[in-house]
Amino acid sequence: MPTSHFGTHFEVKVSPNRTRRPLRLIWNQCAVLSCSRVRSCIELSFDEKRDNLIFDLVEKALDRQWQRISDLDSKAANQIGFTGVIIGFVLGNASLLQAKVATNGLLLESFIAAVLALLTSFSLGITGFMTRKWRVVPNPIALIRGYADGDYERTILAVGGEMAKAELEIRTMNDAKARQIRCSSYFMLAGLVLAFIFVLASVTLG
Repeated sequence: MPTSHFGTHFEVKVSPNRTRRPLRLIWNQCAVLSCSRVRSCIELSFDEKRDNLIFDLVEKALDRQWQRISDLDSKAANQIGFTGVIIGFVLGNASLLQAKVATNGLLLESFIAAVLALLTSFSLGITGFMTRKWRVVPNPIALIRGYADGDYERTILAVGGEMAKAELEIRTMNDAKARQIRCSSYFMLAGLVLAFIFVLASVTLG
């Protein structure tokens, strides 16, 4: 039988069949444990990436709604200014042609219709431009008090959920603002057409 020498003072007899099997079994067990640990680490990293991806998408959606507020306010301000100029022009023209407007039915009707359409457009523009109460998240004080000692997954899910609720509220209010500005545009267009008819009729009849 083969022998293995350890040092110079003694020798130990080792059976090949008895030594290789336990070593192979131990090696297989270590391989299984290492693979399970690597697999768990990979799964955790995948979960974190998924949570970060969802959080980033919610944050970008919320940022788009904040940018939409600025865009809608800018559009409403431009419509208000333009409509105000047209109203001033129509009123100034009517004051110069006051006698003709009072005696001519077409001029009077086109003048009244133009002014009403433009005033409606102006009112809707003001309503769309009015300051609203917006929900801002996350609340820093509530975030520190509630999640300072919490784990990463719980914190990011809670903050992402609040941001999603705020995005829905702001999007709903922005949709209402957009409808008001759209209606304001329609009335402004109608007012422009009626104002053009009024000016054309005043020039033709003059």
